[in-house]
Amino acid sequence: MNGSAALTVAGLQDTAIAGLSNNTFSQYLSYFQHQIGQDQSAATSRADFYESLASDLQAQQQSVSGVSIDEETVDLLKFQQVYSAAAKIIQRTDEMLKTIIDMV
Repeated sequence: MNGSAALTVAGLQDTAIAGLSNNTFSQYLSYFQHQIGQDQSAATSRADFYESLASDLQAQQQSVSGVSIDEETVDLLKFQQVYSAAAKIIQRTDEMLKTIIDMV
């Protein structure tokens, strides 16, 4: 053993290989690393986009379905006052009708 096999394998590093689109191992490795970087960058961009989209959709859902106790209390007080005023109008109308009927 004189190391010729090791030298032959080492020489393949700079030899164009048909199975690698006539690229050397070094060129193919460089291309492969570049592709992995691009794929990782694209995946990160997509993940960021979908995370932002999910956050926006969740915020929109909360704005539509969220309940504010303070706002509901204010609305309840308004409705109570309107109901009370309507009840007074009905009561006064009833009294007026009784008076008119008694006059007849």
